[in-house]
Amino acid sequence: MKIVHVNVRSLISKFSNFKDMVIKGKFDVVMVSETWLNCDISDDLINIVGYTVLRKDRCSRGGGVAIYVKQPLNNVVLNTPSSIEQLWVGIEINRKKVTMGCLYRPPHCDPNFFVDELEETLTNLIMIHDYVLAMGDLNFNLLLHNNSSVEYFTMSLQNIGFYQLVDSPTRITSTTSSLLDLLITNDCGLVSACDVVSVSDLADHDLVVATLELDDHVVPNLPVLYRAYKQLDMHAFDQELHCLPFLDMLGLEGVNLKLEYFNSLLSYLLNKHLPLKSKVFKKTPSLWLSENTKLLIKLRDNALRKSRQTGKPQH
Repeated sequence: MKIVHVNVRSLISKFSNFKDMVIKGKFDVVMVSETWLNCDISDDLINIVGYTVLRKDRCSRGGGVAIYVKQPLNNVVLNTPSSIEQLWVGIEINRKKVTMGCLYRPPHCDPNFFVDELEETLTNLIMIHDYVLAMGDLNFNLLLHNNSSVEYFTMSLQNIGFYQLVDSPTRITSTTSSLLDLLITNDCGLVSACDVVSVSDLADHDLVVATLELDDHVVPNLPVLYRAYKQLDMHAFDQELHCLPFLDMLGLEGVNLKLEYFNSLLSYLLNKHLPLKSKVFKKTPSLWLSENTKLLIKLRDNALRKSRQTGKPQH
């Protein structure tokens, strides 16, 4: 099964090139972010013969996500929260069901809020679906390993057993190189290949193209970043923690600047005393995710949601 994601930035204006890309690529599933569609644009204007188009438009200008599914693949749109831009579909092939999602986070959307909402969606999906995979442009430059938002996103994925598989820049300009377009999944063995392909006539982002192995697949060896907490010198960590200039936050305007400054101090401390390490291990399907663990995750998410709504931590 061959799938692809593209940030198209206006599907209508680039539809001819987009259609050629889909047909020549012989893709089974095509995920599109920044479609810039609205309710005045009918499906007839963006239909491709042999594909079913599913879409979730933004009410205001810009944004929007869509998924093209090759016929006659069985598919059903899943009901997920509309607090972030996401579209999820269940697809059945070779008697296996795969849940796929297309995601987009605009630059003005609070990174931590988006990550929290995405984590809740992914947690709910893995409780009832074996294979979960998402592609999209989240505007996180994963090449910036020490960025607080990137660390928060990466840790969130690790907490629920998901992996990000794209390892090359997906948007390159004369002065910058960024990894913005991602592929995340709870089962790396599902993805036998993941490549970045340039399409300068269609988008200023590269395509992310992946091949899914839906037969009995061999699980590859995977490098994983982690922190060796057992090796932490707690005394030295605590001493430097008390010396950090947290009070400087008081001179900053706005809660976002204060939070960014606070996170930068903690990131500095963690990277000094608990630097990220890489380890290769063989991942098996998520056997750790027992029914009891699923229940605990659900209770945690419910408590977090109530705490946000009431402003009280005792949930």
